[in-house]
Amino acid sequence: MIHEEWGVGYQTQCGGTGLLIFVAKGDRQIFVSRGGALLHALSDDRITYVVGKMKPNFRDERYADGLETGIGLLTDYVSGHRPGFDENVEAISTLLGILGMFCACIGCFSCIDQCHKRREARVRQSIRDDLALLDRDRARALQGQYRATSCPICLDEFQKKRNPRWYGNGKKHDGEGQPLLNNHPTNDDDHDGEDEEEQILGSDGKALKLLPCGHVFDQTCWDDFSSHPTMGPSAEGGLRCPICREPADAGAAACTVQGPMNDTAYQEERRFRLDRLQEMYPTFIGTQYVDQWYDPDYRGSLLDDYVAMEEEQRRAAEAAAIERRRMYSIDSNDSGPMEFGGGKADGGGVGDSWEK
Repeated sequence: MIHEEWGVGYQTQCGGTGLLIFVAKGDRQIFVSRGGALLHALSDDRITYVVGKMKPNFRDERYADGLETGIGLLTDYVSGHRPGFDENVEAISTLLGILGMFCACIGCFSCIDQCHKRREARVRQSIRDDLALLDRDRARALQGQYRATSCPICLDEFQKKRNPRWYGNGKKHDGEGQPLLNNHPTNDDDHDGEDEEEQILGSDGKALKLLPCGHVFDQTCWDDFSSHPTMGPSAEGGLRCPICREPADAGAAACTVQGPMNDTAYQEERRFRLDRLQEMYPTFIGTQYVDQWYDPDYRGSLLDDYVAMEEEQRRAAEAAAIERRRMYSIDSNDSGPMEFGGGKADGGGVGDSWEK
């Protein structure tokens, strides 16, 4: 405002020729405003250097000496005087420091971005694997041969363990006291002379938790579920299966081997697994797709739908990036001279506090 009100300098085809040193004694601030015609002689770095030379005098309240120093340096620059050695050293040091900080920041941001991309790639691959498994499980259920191969709560794959076979009183021993999910038939003639049998354990390495309704879980996941205050025993009558809501307490009928499920029985578990998948990855799986996948008559591929969704998200992100660049270009091209109060200081300015 003062720059304009006082009529400092005059307008030329190259911009204003005015130069104003503003000193706020009470606020201990210095600001140098310049016209656009002086940009070639008074860069921001040069004005910063001049202000730095003035500040020691101002700290000692020698304002006249500080102004004399500043005016002398500014006059030398405007008249074409070459910068001194100390100015070059200070400018180069400042530039190198800024470049070093910039490179360090770029390196940190690049490292963080790469870590984020690798983590996102792992998450997306895990989702694709889970959806591919659901597609295969649906095909098995349509054949009436579905058996769980992963925990419905954590979605982690069950483990396979080989145990020595031995017989006592006509019974086969499984090494853990439970023949849970044994994939081998009990007929000795079907083993072809093998001395080992395969046992399925949870992803936590423990024996599986098989409920009377036939649904099976990791023991650790089941313990966490059954001890949770909002998921454990309820007014429905004790502890119930989180998938089908059938009784799951000790008083229910015992069940030791999970039998194969048909498609109708499998639908409840499929819906539960889809809910868990969305709870675990809400950013990556939209509700519109899960609602579509819930439909018992849906016969598409979950994996194909998800890959198509990823491609749609990628195209939308690219379109948004292009739009942002376009808007930034428009804003940059439309920007005029910098407003300076009620007037214009078309060359801008630089200021600082002499408290520093």
